[in-house]
Formats: sequence, C-alpha cells, structure tokens
Amino acid sequence: MCVCCRSVEPLFESSRFDDGLRQLIRSTFPEFYPQAPAPQPEPGPHPSVPEDNDVIITSSDKGAEGGSTEKPVVIVSDEEEEEERQGVQGEDLEIIGAFSGDEEGKEGEPHGGSSQGFVAIAEISPEPVEEGVEGVDGEVEMGGEEEDRLCLLPESIRETLLSLLLDNEGVVQPAILDEVVQMIREKRSVLGEEGMSVVGGLVARALEQDFATGFRPEDTLSLRESERPSMALCKCASEDESALALLVSLSDHEPSTGYFLLMFLLHHYRDQLSKYKDFTSQCAIHPTLISALVADLKECVEKESSLFFDSLPLIYKEFAVELKHCEELLSVIVANIDPAHLQILMQQLMVRDFAIFGNDKAGIEHLIESSLGLDSFEQFCVWQLLCAEGPDASLVIPAIGKFDAQEHHEALSGAILFLRAEASGLLGVSELFSLPLRHSGLVTAAGSRWINAKPSKYAKYLSHFLDKSGKDTLSLTLTHLQNLLQYLKGNALFEAADGAVAKALCKLFSADKYYRERFDKLFKVASGLPDSSSAKSQEEGSGAPSAGAGKRPLQTVSTKPTAKKRRVINKEDLSDN
Repeated sequence: MCVCCRSVEPLFESSRFDDGLRQLIRSTFPEFYPQAPAPQPEPGPHPSVPEDNDVIITSSDKGAEGGSTEKPVVIVSDEEEEEERQGVQGEDLEIIGAFSGDEEGKEGEPHGGSSQGFVAIAEISPEPVEEGVEGVDGEVEMGGEEEDRLCLLPESIRETLLSLLLDNEGVVQPAILDEVVQMIREKRSVLGEEGMSVVGGLVARALEQDFATGFRPEDTLSLRESERPSMALCKCASEDESALALLVSLSDHEPSTGYFLLMFLLHHYRDQLSKYKDFTSQCAIHPTLISALVADLKECVEKESSLFFDSLPLIYKEFAVELKHCEELLSVIVANIDPAHLQILMQQLMVRDFAIFGNDKAGIEHLIESSLGLDSFEQFCVWQLLCAEGPDASLVIPAIGKFDAQEHHEALSGAILFLRAEASGLLGVSELFSLPLRHSGLVTAAGSRWINAKPSKYAKYLSHFLDKSGKDTLSLTLTHLQNLLQYLKGNALFEAADGAVAKALCKLFSADKYYRERFDKLFKVASGLPDSSSAKSQEEGSGAPSAGAGKRPLQTVSTKPTAKKRRVINKEDLSDN
C-alpha cells in the first residue's frame, strides 16, 4: 500500500459523503480497505505530504479540448472536518488520493508528469441553491414553479401578497389581509383561476400558525379588530363574495379552512349558513355538499374532538335533510367518541335535542346495516345511541331480522337491550312475531317482557294479528307463542281482553287439525280456559286449579267420578307368613 494510505483511508468512511459515493469508492479502490501498515518513504526530495487523517481536495475545469486545468489544493484536516460538513459551495470538486513521488504521472491523469501523481476518486456536485423572490422587507423562499407563477402577477398584487409573509414574527396584520380582500374584489378577473391559486397558497402560508391554533368560538371580532386573522376572514366571507372566493382558493392549500368556516357560521352567524353551502359548491375537491361536510367534520374531529361533539346537535339540526341516512357521519362519530361524550350525546338524544336515526324505517334499517362492519365498541356505541333516541320498535325490528345469529353478536346484543322498550302498536307486535326462527330467543325475551307488563294491551294486538295472519306467517307466529308459554305469568294473556287470544286460537285449531296436533301445548292451554265452552263444564265439575299458575302448560282434567275398588283380605294375608 502506498505511503499516503493512512492519510487517504479515513476519507472512505467520511460522513460528509452519501452512501452512493462511499459504495463507489469501495468498489473502485478495494486495495485501500485492508488494514496494512504503511511502508517507509524512500529517501529523496518529496513534496510535502499531508499528515495523518488529512484529506486532499482539488478542483478541475475541463478545457475546450478535453484537458484539465488545475486549481488550488485544499487540505482538510480533522480539526476542520466539522466546518467542511456544512457543504462545499462553488465549482464541482474532485477528491483525490496522494501517492508516492516515485510513481510517474501518466498522460491524461490529473497532474500528469509531476513527481507526485494524483488519482481522481469522485466528484461532489453541490445542490443548487434556489433563489428567492425579494419582497418589500426581505427575501421569501419558494420553489421555482411557485416563483414563476407569482412573477406573472402584476407588481402591485405581488408586493401586497409578499408583505403577508414578511410581517414581524409571522403575525399577519389585519390591514394587510384587508388589502388582499380588496385587491381580489377589484382585480379578480385579472387574476383568473391560476392567480387565485397563487394568492390562496401565499395566504395559507401566512395563516399557517393561526390555523394551527385551532378554532375558538369567542373569536368573533371584525377583520380589522380581530387577533385571529382566520376568524376575521371567515366573518368577512359571510358578508363579501370576494372574501369567500379567497377562502375557496385557500382551502386548496389549508385543509382546516372548511371546518373553520362551518364552525364560525354555526356558532355565530347561523342565518348565514348558506354561505357554507356556497363555499362547498365552489370547491372542486368534493363534488357534493355531503362529501364536503363529512370531510370538514373529519378534519374537525381529528384536531378538536370536543368542538366536534359539542357542535353535533347544531349540525344535525341545520343539515337534517343532507345528513338523513348518512352512515359516513355516524361512522365518524362512533370511531372517535369516548365515554364522556357518549353519555352527553345520549342525554341530548333522550330529550329530543336532535336526532341521528330519525323516524324513517328505511333510513334506520340502512344505518343499522351499515354499522355491522364496525368493530365491537363502535357497534356498541351505535346501539347505545339508538336506544337513547328511542324510535319505535316497528322501525327497528325489520333490520334485526337480517342479522346473522352466528356473526352479528354485537348487533343482537344491542337489539335485545333496545327491545326492552315496549312496542307502541300492532305493527311492532306483528314485526316481532314475524321474525325468523333463528331469532326465537330474542322473540321470547322481548315478547314475554311486553306481555307480562301489559297483558290486556298485547292480548288485543295478538288476537288481531292471529285473525289476519296468512298461512305463511301463521306457523311462525304459533311457534313463537308456544315458546312463550313457560315464561308468562299465569293465564293473564289468555284471560285478558275477554279471552281474545284464547278465542282466536280455538277458532284456528277447530278449523285445522294440522295446527291442533302440531301445537298441542298451545291448544291445551287455550281450550282449558273458562272462555272455551268445551272446557267450562269440565272445570266447574272438577274444581281443578288452573295449570297456568306455574310454568307448565295448562292440562285438561277429567271430571267423571271414579269408583273405588274394594280389596278383600283373606286369613292368609293376616298370618305371620
């Protein structure tokens, strides 16, 4: 290895060079990597050799005919390494290794013919330095494309925009922002769509800190008085179309713009809420009002969840038509809610402060079905909110019928809790007793609770439903009723409403022997009641207690007297044998 090996060796792992350069050096000069002792230099005059750990750097410019012109050599030592890490500015530099003086330079090599040869190792090309656009009080850094677009604007407009970025400590002066709005009002046609995009980008950069602070409902001052330029701009947009156009351009660069405007109008200028609809109609990002509204609310809940949940009642009231059957917003709510906000929302739903599900059967069914793919906690929250809002059972039961008993355990658990509330009419009862048999346990749980609470009310509904049921649903209904028998309190269901249920069953069983044999337990209970003429005389003669007092079905008891047989005792029976 050459005499200068120890000087060149640290170069190969220098942190000043990127990984690609170090790999290039390693593959091109593998002989410099083995750790071998440096040989002693031969006697004789030699040019000064750099000390250990020094790095030789030289620069070269190619001549017109392909030759090279040497430039001054720079010696970089370890002490100067920290300064050199900051980068080298100027012309392209070559890093070379020094070799012993007895190696003659060859033609075409750098420093050819000299007593000390140099071999080029790699080149360093400094990154281009972007020039800024000089403004009123200084220089603003920006990319080349943005700079080109800005330069297309008139000088007066450009100076006004640049002044936004040059205020002290990044604070945007309201007067300057007012000038921008005035400029848009006067020269919007000159700016065009591309110019408005440039304006929006610079205003977004100027208001970046202000948007990062978040929305505060108390910031309602005028444009010139407000300490929050973003809030002042929202207020100005509620009154001025030019300011609204500026917000539209601003939203392409600042995603918080939409929810700032929405919350500002909701909390302070609700009569101007149509301005938000105008804003969304001009934004090209979201094609519909619902998609824009949901996107802005997602941005809001990610940055300020308390503000989002506090604003939900207002949002559902003001956008009741647009948010009808909106499963996207329901998913956003349950995905970000915590127990504290959940109980507050449930209270507001119970007092009818607002509604999420509404009273539309198709809408409720759609929202419930869309929630089946959510995780367990989110489904739990959906059913908690549904129970708190409390729509009629007849609107919810059809959706329950579509559940899979083997997959939708969370939904079925929520449905059981929801059906603790009684159905308000015949429709709820008919929907419950028409559920498929895979939900027989749920029908038994809910039906027994309803009937035991108000037997007269549900006896009327059931008798009417039995009279009107067709063959398709009659077997299903009778199966559910027979499963209910052991959970009913006494004979209240069959005795209530003048025995309406018992009469309907006896009429059905007398007309069709198939039903009488298949549902024998139900037949025995119905025919054994006093309302049945065939069983009335039997119970009067026997005085047998009603079997419905317990959980076992009522059984008919024969009333004919039975003659007792006499037993004859012989002498043999009395003997000791």
